[in-house]
Amino acid sequence: MAHILNLFGTGIQVYELLISNHLFEKFDAFRLEKQIDWNTFFFELTYLEVFGFDHWNKLEILQHYSLFEVNSKNSIEVKRRNKTLLKIKSIELNSNNTLFPLFECFEIKQVSNQYAQVCKKITIHQYETGLFAKYEFNQDDFSIEELSFGIQTIGKTEYLHSIMHQSTSLKLVKRDTMIRGGAVLLG
Repeated sequence: MAHILNLFGTGIQVYELLISNHLFEKFDAFRLEKQIDWNTFFFELTYLEVFGFDHWNKLEILQHYSLFEVNSKNSIEVKRRNKTLLKIKSIELNSNNTLFPLFECFEIKQVSNQYAQVCKKITIHQYETGLFAKYEFNQDDFSIEELSFGIQTIGKTEYLHSIMHQSTSLKLVKRDTMIRGGAVLLG
């Protein structure tokens, strides 16, 4: 029988872009000439059009992933049809607040830029709120022990990076969010 796992709240869509050093230097010279910051350069699309790109997602995307913030406002729920089987705050994934871990969690490590010699890595964050993710998985009897949660720490903030069911990554079925803002990070 199909089960649904929903993530409600705030998170980040992360896009890691690779830009050749030559093109990056052109972008940077243009940006300095116009006296604009990187956020304005990438999110005001008229600046990218000067270089023949109608959107930043037309540049080479190294990887794209979602990060769901682990906090006291975001919630995770598991349903079978219309019946809610489990509803928790995402902060409950953090075992620092309990005597023993309530959920199986594993750490996701950040990977360094292996292309640093020939390319610049630019990371674009889109901050979103809403139904951050909806997943489906088939199982007759639901058991929380069969789920494991991949946690990634950025700075002092923990994010839910991935969810596994019986050692298989859950496939995203739906997203319904509103973009609240963005940021551009170099490095």
